[in-house]
Amino acid sequence: MAVALGVAGHLDAQQARVPATVEYIAGSDIYLAIGTDQGIAANDTLVVFGSAEGDPLGRFVVVSATATRAVVGFSGTPFPVTRGTTLYVALASTRHAPTPAAAPAGPPARRPAGPAEPGPSIHGRLGIQADAFESTTLWQSNQVESVKRRFATPSVSLRAVVADIPGGFSLATNLRGVYRYSNPDLIDPAATVHVYEASISKTLTGAPVTIQAGRFNNRYSTFSGFWDGLLIRVGGRGLGAGVVAGFEPDRGDAGFSTVFPKGSAFVTYDAGTGPVRYATSLSVSQVRPTNNLLDHTYAGWSQYVRVGRVRLSNDLQVDRNPESARWVLSRLNANASIPVAPGLEVHGRISMFQPYQIWLTSNVMPFRRDQANVGLFLFGRAGSAGADVTVSRLEGGTKSYTYSAAVSVLRTPIFGLDWSASASYWTQTSFKTLFATAGVSRSLGRALARASYQLYRSNDVSVTSVSHELDAGFSFPLAGTLSATLQGRIQRGGNLRTNGLFAGFWTSF
Repeated sequence: MAVALGVAGHLDAQQARVPATVEYIAGSDIYLAIGTDQGIAANDTLVVFGSAEGDPLGRFVVVSATATRAVVGFSGTPFPVTRGTTLYVALASTRHAPTPAAAPAGPPARRPAGPAEPGPSIHGRLGIQADAFESTTLWQSNQVESVKRRFATPSVSLRAVVADIPGGFSLATNLRGVYRYSNPDLIDPAATVHVYEASISKTLTGAPVTIQAGRFNNRYSTFSGFWDGLLIRVGGRGLGAGVVAGFEPDRGDAGFSTVFPKGSAFVTYDAGTGPVRYATSLSVSQVRPTNNLLDHTYAGWSQYVRVGRVRLSNDLQVDRNPESARWVLSRLNANASIPVAPGLEVHGRISMFQPYQIWLTSNVMPFRRDQANVGLFLFGRAGSAGADVTVSRLEGGTKSYTYSAAVSVLRTPIFGLDWSASASYWTQTSFKTLFATAGVSRSLGRALARASYQLYRSNDVSVTSVSHELDAGFSFPLAGTLSATLQGRIQRGGNLRTNGLFAGFWTSF
């Protein structure tokens, strides 16, 4: 289904694009398969791209985020996005232009001869958040019994860039410290620090050479993931080529590890800035584990084409299966957005996914998933509406169908509220699931209030499960660059009851 998203402005070229699949669309809320594990936090602004090399499509504002999922909203002139699509997002720069001081009376001071050397500057965001959650599970044996669990997760996050360091260097960091409390005690370790980025980079003067070292995501290729290593790229915006060498960070706690040394080579090409643009990248990578796991060799190719409002893109990856020594197509995403009238677009997508599971020593590519989607989207300044159908099939299983629709009406005469609603119906043989939501939001200057209701119903031949959820949130400025968000939610259904609270405070510098 489609929603309206805001048009993006300029993006700092140093920002890495991270792929994020659109899992659900609930009215004006978009659920992305990306979260705090990738350094995303509530109140972040994300610049959105349709492909690894494409132009900016819009901006997301993160409403809430868990380890693996983010709920985002939209603003500005709309354009369509559909469930199941893989978008690419980057954290928007938080740099603010300094406010000039009042000039003193009298003649201006004499400037020193020669050009002034810029000094180091730092900008970023510091946040403190706390998420509390309580669940009660009920069941019937000889008598009604219940189990209550409580969780609390305070955290501190820091994202910062130090630019104009002497020698032409810049330093980027993105980290989060978390303490996870649970009663009963279920989480170990309770305290962790996740470093998502800690790198230093430099572009050589007089030569189109970029060097980056530390922990980073290779922004020139989306297939090789995160690195603890060194990147060297030669070339400008048009044609470029480079190599990366280092280690894959530990997947459990994002710590440094030498278990997965890897290397990669890539070529990129980007041409056109007007109504016609073409961009592509090709990379080859290899991971050589130091334990008893198998070597993983793979290649990826992505491209993006825009002609006016027509947009085409694809991502393709092939992996060498070490058991058969054969190359296997492991990932394919092809997307097309075609305008049929002003404010009306048809969107289609096909995808195939057969993941290489590097932690296995046999049957490393055990299953395949195929999916196709087609939808029609209508959008304008007053809001958006859309509907689509998706067919999916897991290898060896039966087909499933998902029918979805959404509508969003902005700035209505009713108290200036934004209204939204959506529904998604999934069916596979005797299994059926309905997810529906309705919500309202209201901007109050720089503050935003929002509330929504969600219905979830699933059933097979003999069992039916129904739950209802209410959530509300309020984001508001406090003083200067300091802002806060407060959220609460209540869920009731069947044998499960949950309550949740969230509070976050952020400041930009």
